[in-house]
Amino acid sequence: MKTIIYIFFLSFVALQANATNYYSTADGDWLGSIWSTIGHKDATSLTSLPCKFTGNDSVFIEHAIISSCGHLEIGRAGGSTVIVLKPNATFQSNGALSMVGAHFVVVQVGTVFNIHGDLNMLGTSEIQVDGVLQVFGDVTMGGNSTVCGTGSASYTGNLTTSGNANWCDILPVEFSDVTATLNPNSEVKIWWTTESETNNNYFNVEQSYDGISFETIAQVEGNGTSNESHEYSINHLLSAEINNISWVYYRVKQTDYDGSYSYSKVVAVSLKDKTLSGDDITIYPNPAHELFYVESDLNLDKGYVAIYNVNGTAVAKHTLNGNNRIFSFETNSWAAGMYVVVVQTTEHRIHKSIIIR
Repeated sequence: MKTIIYIFFLSFVALQANATNYYSTADGDWLGSIWSTIGHKDATSLTSLPCKFTGNDSVFIEHAIISSCGHLEIGRAGGSTVIVLKPNATFQSNGALSMVGAHFVVVQVGTVFNIHGDLNMLGTSEIQVDGVLQVFGDVTMGGNSTVCGTGSASYTGNLTTSGNANWCDILPVEFSDVTATLNPNSEVKIWWTTESETNNNYFNVEQSYDGISFETIAQVEGNGTSNESHEYSINHLLSAEINNISWVYYRVKQTDYDGSYSYSKVVAVSLKDKTLSGDDITIYPNPAHELFYVESDLNLDKGYVAIYNVNGTAVAKHTLNGNNRIFSFETNSWAAGMYVVVVQTTEHRIHKSIIIR
């Protein structure tokens, strides 16, 4: 079904009359001059986007984007706006988000869309969630609006629906976290935590090289019915035939005693910086709450690991001395939102983003 949806979506974008496509060229603010209309990352003629984004235009996000709009409005009645989060992208709205009309947001596998405010949807607006959608506020949906997909969607406030609106998030097992990290020996560790389980027979851990077609690689026994938190993990040795593969995807399929099943969110592991060596930096858990870790596959003897907030201010820093490859950061005093992790050595400068809840 997802393939059909994406084919329809691509045709829809191509056929929109008088439409402009905007492509992110760097990490930054929605309001910043970081958007190209010709799809070239090195474009010199760049533009910004408004807090009230209307019309039939499309936005393709490939970076870490933050909207500083107090209220971001996507589309209008009669319009057909499309926003696509491409793999490894993050989009954070620091304020409410409204979608009114026939608008479409695609949260692809390996992406995170955070809304620090309320989400309001009317008309036939749709959010296709195959990555992660987190709303830190209330959700109000009307008309034929939908939030569905194979990923993870959550909210901290109240959900109010009317008409034929639909939020698809009913799971017999409450997953609180699913994470996958790559080790130097070509092995991926997948672990997950459940907050509660109801008639849970077992879990299948599934792998994919395209984020669409999955196959089972392991089975783990469940805990039946439980209101307690449980942690699970497996180690998966990657195939030797992965030299031309950039990403590998994992998800957990939970099956009840009666045969019914549900899926966790999909997590993605990047193989771009080797095929599995050296200077890859792992951040976990991500999103994080109270504590997270930055781990290097190499001994780093000169430089630093620093964490910056959205204003470019360093909130924490560790000096590299060659004696430690794992660095911990406590986040109790940090505001919720997106931060940038910078690992600076004499040969490398690596940027990655992390979400703090």
